[in-house]
Amino acid sequence: MLDCLLLGDSIATGIAAVLNAGGPICAVAARVGAGSGELAAQIAKAGPYPVTIVSMGTNDKRGSTGLDTNLANARMALGRARVLWVLPYDRRAAYSVTQVAFRFGDELIDLAGFATRDRIHPASYREVAAALPK
Repeated sequence: MLDCLLLGDSIATGIAAVLNAGGPICAVAARVGAGSGELAAQIAKAGPYPVTIVSMGTNDKRGSTGLDTNLANARMALGRARVLWVLPYDRRAAYSVTQVAFRFGDELIDLAGFATRDRIHPASYREVAAALPK
């Protein structure tokens, strides 16, 4: 069995590509273009893992009230897993993710600390993957 799961959007798929480059380490249920409304289905499809990395919020519409609810519901569905949230460059979405992470005592990695060319994706997924807590 693999040790971790990546959920979410294109940022999660980019991180997964780096982590799994030498062979599968983490399962991937993320999808390019995914919005937070897809998290429940991603979790249900993947099943439980001891460690879950989630990148979400980038593709949700600005001011969407569904983001907060979707994130909280997803986190509750993950149960006792160790969860690491990847904060998007969009500060409003990052705030929503942070609120859920703090509520559950989860870990955060903020993309704002990494270079970007398009203000959506990190310029180097290798740098982001290297910064993930062990």
